[in-house]
Order: sequence, then structure tokens, then C-alpha cells
Amino acid sequence: MTDTPNKGTPIPQAQLNALIEKRLINVLDELATYPETDQRWLQIARTDIEKGFLSLDRAVSQTTRRALPDESLNLISLSSLTVESLGAHPLLTDVSVSLTNASSKLNEWIDSGKPGAAIIVPEA
Repeated sequence: MTDTPNKGTPIPQAQLNALIEKRLINVLDELATYPETDQRWLQIARTDIEKGFLSLDRAVSQTTRRALPDESLNLISLSSLTVESLGAHPLLTDVSVSLTNASSKLNEWIDSGKPGAAIIVPEA
């Protein structure tokens, strides 16, 4: 995401957070290679860690954030994996189809040259 500073952005803290997150994700990647690792719970852990660091980044940088298309695709993909990990249910199937459609539409928009305004993520 791109940042538009509202207040002084503590860049060193944001960089440190990114480094810590990357190291944690590397640990998860390593755990994924072990056959005894429960992949469903590992994906849930990954999702929670990524959401936690997004929240931490938001708390530290105090910026207005604009989601970039590639990041939106990553969030859609992450959401799809989370929904799939919940098991089989008609409502979950509907959610999965909706996420697939959203990803497809966003890819079409990107391929068409990204017309229109940036996607704005409102402040909490």
C-alpha cells in the first residue's frame, strides 16, 4: 500500500516491523515443508500474523492508505484460502465463488490499464 503521511511517519519502526514480519513468514514457509505440520492451522496462523502486522503498520504510521491492485489481489487470495480452510458448506461455496469473481474482475481492470481512481481504504 502507498502511504500519505498525516503525521510524522516513523519509518525506522515500520521497516523494523516489516523485517520481523518477513522473518516470521519465512518460519511459516519452513514449517509448511514438514509433513507433520497441519497446513490448515498453519494457514490460519499466517493469516492472523499478516493481519496483525497490517494493523501494527497502521497503528505506527498513522497514514491514509490507498490499496494497490496487487495487494488487493493478495488479500482476495488470502481470503479465499481462509474460506477454503473452513470446510464444505453451500454458503462458503458462495463466498469462494464471489472471491474468485472479484479476483477475476480486478485482474480485468488491471489488464485494461487501471482506469479510474485508486481504491481508497477508509481510515478506521
